[in-house]
Amino acid sequence: GGLLNTATQCKIIVGVAGLSAAQLAKITFTGYIPGASITASGELVPFVNAYFSTGSVAPNVLTNWKTERDGTGTSPANFTSGVFFVIQNTHTMTTSANWSVSGTNSKVWIESGGSLVANNPISLAASSTLQIEDNGTYIHNNTGTPASTIFAGTENFGSKSNFIINNWVNNNTAFTTGV
Repeated sequence: GGLLNTATQCKIIVGVAGLSAAQLAKITFTGYIPGASITASGELVPFVNAYFSTGSVAPNVLTNWKTERDGTGTSPANFTSGVFFVIQNTHTMTTSANWSVSGTNSKVWIESGGSLVANNPISLAASSTLQIEDNGTYIHNNTGTPASTIFAGTENFGSKSNFIINNWVNNNTAFTTGV
């Protein structure tokens, strides 16, 4: 026997080399395919298709994302398949055109030390998440309507993350309630 505990929100930190591949394959998160992975910060997360930034390049270009952190692997076929787009530490990605991310459970994830500069609107679907880790930075520098672009999905900001507004839709639009 043992205790069965459930939670709806939490972070599980196991360390970067905390579990073997065989152990990770046995973990199941509700609503995700079986398996888990460990982020660069040591957080245990559901196994998902993830693409990593390849440098300080435009996020709206498919070839600027790869399946491996070292810039190797394959690029996504589109931005609509419900995958994670992870901006890595030391990378500052700056939009060169509008960027739309959609698909169930899709996520734009800015890791600690990573930055995303939105010179053009970044549109997230209602089922998408914008996640900014502590010491990660998002710079809003466009006049897209926030409620239908960057704040259209779910926001998950670390308490020490940075959200900088250099340009906004107009002087009459308040910062989104509940963010």
